[in-house]
Amino acid sequence: MSEQSDEAQEGRSLAEWVTLAVSIVVVAAFVGAAFVENVTRDEPAGAPITVEVLLEQIEQREGSFYVPFEVSNAGSSPVEDVSLLFELRLRGQLLEESTVLIPFLPSNGVEAGTVVLTTDPARAVLVASVQNFREP
Repeated sequence: MSEQSDEAQEGRSLAEWVTLAVSIVVVAAFVGAAFVENVTRDEPAGAPITVEVLLEQIEQREGSFYVPFEVSNAGSSPVEDVSLLFELRLRGQLLEESTVLIPFLPSNGVEAGTVVLTTDPARAVLVASVQNFREP
């Protein structure tokens, strides 16, 4: 019993000190990496939302033109109520417009949809734009 009390009074062994030092270094490295990641994030304010019209996949059915599109959120935060505006223009004149609402778009996500037009998009220029969205 006196040997154990002598060891306890002497302090920790070299192996325990090395283990403690390595543990502190590992934890400090994780905390430092998280801090650097947060500080150096160069993502601009607001989520980068884009819409792409897939013109090569347009279908005509019963006098209407079904135009598929994809809306993408390249940001690290999800968005809600994404409002898209589709305008069909010929020589600057607005022929037709349609609005599409995407209820939820996850971070780094893509949603597909279809806008239905009565005018042939091949006869004019179809412009798609993001009007607004909410960040939850």
